[in-house]
Amino acid sequence: MAAGMALFVIGCMLAGPQALTVSHPKTGRLLKTLATDLGWVESVAFSPNGRQVLASVAQVVKIWNIETGALLLSLSPDPDTTFNSAAFSPNGTRVVTASTGGTFTVWNAAQGKKLLQKSGLSRFAKAEFSPDGKQVVGTAGDDRTVAIWDVETGEKQKELKYHHGHVDSAKFSPDGSNVVTSCRPCSVWVFNATTGKLRGLANHPICSFSAEFSPDGRQVVTGSTSGHATVWDVGDDPDQPWVPRERRKLSGAGQGVRRYVNSAVFSPKVRSLSGCVLGGGERVLTASSDGTARMFDTETGELLKTFKGHASKVSSAVFSPDGSKIVTASYDGTVKVWKA
Repeated sequence: MAAGMALFVIGCMLAGPQALTVSHPKTGRLLKTLATDLGWVESVAFSPNGRQVLASVAQVVKIWNIETGALLLSLSPDPDTTFNSAAFSPNGTRVVTASTGGTFTVWNAAQGKKLLQKSGLSRFAKAEFSPDGKQVVGTAGDDRTVAIWDVETGEKQKELKYHHGHVDSAKFSPDGSNVVTSCRPCSVWVFNATTGKLRGLANHPICSFSAEFSPDGRQVVTGSTSGHATVWDVGDDPDQPWVPRERRKLSGAGQGVRRYVNSAVFSPKVRSLSGCVLGGGERVLTASSDGTARMFDTETGELLKTFKGHASKVSSAVFSPDGSKIVTASYDGTVKVWKA
């Protein structure tokens, strides 16, 4: 018994960034296609338990059971408006949508009932929950506005200022202490989420479309028009200035004429049945306008897998919460699930 326990503890200690590094063929394996005729699919997400997939297009948000492929729910925008994004809450019971009508809407994820609708921007380009589910961060895009709202009351709590161009995305850090935004032309901004104070910005050499924190909140990965993704060190102290330092450039994330990298995300932390936390951030997944998603080793920059099968731009690609699958969304109207 003692020997068994010792072996178990050693196994936990050895599991780290390399524990989930896989030796595999270079081409990803398609598991299923959830939708074939949606139109331009803008965003896609797994539910926190990994059992559902959400996809957003202009006229509808749909949620499927990932195992059966059954359509569970469809959400429709208000008249004369369209959806720009949709995301699950951290506990999976709610969905937040952003619309061209200048509102964000919080929905019950099971019944599709509207729980809160709040106007606040000229148009909502993106909206995301905070890690505790109590706030929403949203951006209007062209009018340079980023703000944080209370989910229960709809009260605007603060604005994140100083952006000098179109803001494509805004995301909380995993602990909710920071917000990272990507702004055109060519910059990535990190803010203290509590005070709204700007910690610093990086002048990206090429226009940046997305920015996302690593699971430990110490790094940010950005996508761009240049065909590569970039990993930056940011530190996790929201009260310290951010001095930008490029850690790794992931070359070849997009190739050819349509090489834009539309999104880039880190692999998640994975908790085993024994309670050990394995990995987290050791891989980066990108979505490109060349019709592919690609997976890279974060430390070495090595291309691990290419996911081919879409006939048009891949707008979004994300890992499942356990890191075993990915889902991709494309302007060819399809949503596909792959083995990671």
